[in-house]
Amino acid sequence: MVYKWLDKKIYKCERCSNKFTRKEIYKSFFDGKPIICSSCNTKHYLRLLTRSLFSFSPTFPLFVRIFVDYRNPLLVYIIWILIAILIIPFYARYYTKFND
Repeated sequence: MVYKWLDKKIYKCERCSNKFTRKEIYKSFFDGKPIICSSCNTKHYLRLLTRSLFSFSPTFPLFVRIFVDYRNPLLVYIIWILIAILIIPFYARYYTKFND
């Protein structure tokens, strides 16, 4: 049930409502290339805010380290990076340029 709720949060095409796969979103995010909708050929470009949030997210455990003293900071850091990578499809936002 939670999986179905999370699946609704995945980004979809603004023109035809075609859902993008997680693979397409990851590929777009790490390659920097736009997602092209397979139904209507609309290009979806990653917003700068999304890239900025992800680029600054690795520093979050360093700031937490100031307030909380955890025993294995490397493990906490690795877990944080894995969580950040796994939630990319849910918080990645795009803007469109229509191909008419």
